[in-house]
Amino acid sequence: MAAIPTTVAMSVLTNHSLCELVLSYQYGVTKELSAVSLSYRRKLRRTPLAAQKHLILTQTDMFRGYLLLKLLEKGDLAHAKDLIAQRPTGYIPPPVESSYIYGINNAVILRSLEMVKFLHENELAKATKDAMDTAAELGDFEIVKYLDQNRKEGCSLVGFVLSERHGHNDVVEYLEEHRPRDRNACPSADPKLLMIPAIVKNTCNIQ
Repeated sequence: MAAIPTTVAMSVLTNHSLCELVLSYQYGVTKELSAVSLSYRRKLRRTPLAAQKHLILTQTDMFRGYLLLKLLEKGDLAHAKDLIAQRPTGYIPPPVESSYIYGINNAVILRSLEMVKFLHENELAKATKDAMDTAAELGDFEIVKYLDQNRKEGCSLVGFVLSERHGHNDVVEYLEEHRPRDRNACPSADPKLLMIPAIVKNTCNIQ
């Protein structure tokens, strides 16, 4: 029997690395962002492939949500902004309970109200009291106001103390007027510790 000619398409499909690279360009984003996406996909493949991670890899919208949260966790605000600019819709939060799911905290650390709003409006990430505490410490009044008006975590005594210490009088006045009860609230635990049930059980006022 004569050998079946190998087409270019078949060569691509049977070459896993090349096929993966080609598919990474199908999302309508720039070459640079495609390369970033591919690097995170490969890292995820190298970890033990639990059922939840398999879902992330096989569902495009979920992987996009995962990618955005991981970029924020790594402090890569530039690529995170590029991602939502080039792909403004089509995000599903990943089911994996890991610290990166607290993306609103990370967006606050990066001082990006735009990203805080995007995560909240698309229900992509969680937050703790540390989000508003951090915004208060940094004097980011608009972020403090947005979190107060749109989320329920609130802040803690830390937010009051640090905003006062750094002279952010507008933030102090806002907290005293709108969140006076939080002056007696305990700060949140580190999100990494929130993954440990014993820590959650024994820490006060964790959201």
